[in-house]
Amino acid sequence: MSSVSRVAAARAVSALIASTTTRACAAKPSPYHRAHTRSVVVSVNARRRGDGIKTRAGNELGRERAADLASGSDFGRGDESDDPLVHMGRVNKSALKRIAQDQRALAVALLGLPKSQVTQMRRFLPEDVVELTLQGAQITRKKRVAFKRHEGALARRLRALNDGERDALAAAIQQIQTGTSGAINPNVENTATSWRNMLLKGSEDDALAARDEIFAALDSRDVWSFTRQELMRAVSDATTENAIREEQIALFKSAVDEEMKLLSIGIEDEESLNQTRAYAANALKNRKGSGFDKEPSVTKSRALLKLLRIVAEAAV
Repeated sequence: MSSVSRVAAARAVSALIASTTTRACAAKPSPYHRAHTRSVVVSVNARRRGDGIKTRAGNELGRERAADLASGSDFGRGDESDDPLVHMGRVNKSALKRIAQDQRALAVALLGLPKSQVTQMRRFLPEDVVELTLQGAQITRKKRVAFKRHEGALARRLRALNDGERDALAAAIQQIQTGTSGAINPNVENTATSWRNMLLKGSEDDALAARDEIFAALDSRDVWSFTRQELMRAVSDATTENAIREEQIALFKSAVDEEMKLLSIGIEDEESLNQTRAYAANALKNRKGSGFDKEPSVTKSRALLKLLRIVAEAAV
């Protein structure tokens, strides 16, 4: 082959390669590449704005949603027009942020519930969600970073719940917050509270009258979840605890009075005196070694009230 023919052949190969590269670059990108590009743009814009935790949660949802959209064979053909998470063929970042914020709020509310109420949710929540919530209850609020990290982990887990589980959880939390879940009969509550006050704070005659009413209610039923001996032991324990509590309260008031002897000098206005007294009380509670940094215990008193509620249900 002559040199001229070799040069012509080389030019033909070069032209073929250039035309192939141009067609490849001009080709329409695949759904995966479009979705991935959107998720990257979402993440970059969020970092520029510095929206914090809620935006990061929305970005995570955005990346997951982009991947879901890209996996569909009809992506980009107009079939997603009814999807609230898609707007004009693009992932709706605002909708994703609202969903992430709602799930974060659910996680915050769930972590704020008592253990007993969280345990009752096993009937409609997966076991790992309940265990994750109970683990979060063991983290003190002082460990803000650890608590926020656990809060985010729970929010991500709640994202995997189906619609039925999520709706049941939201309804249960709303009922608890509004006081309509497991509500106690007001007559039962008033009767039980009255008995406890008569037993712990009333005179001897009041205590005897309360015992007679309680024993009369106990006689109305043959089977109870506790014995009379257990009930009377609870009364004795609560009485001892209440005496200690009243003594601690009296000591605290005396200490506040001593503080007010100096702090109230020159103050005559009643409102200012009340504010100064509140300041002195808070200072004593926060002062290390004062002995007033912990609230007096009411555990035994609450346990007694729980038993008296059961008895009151048979009395009213």
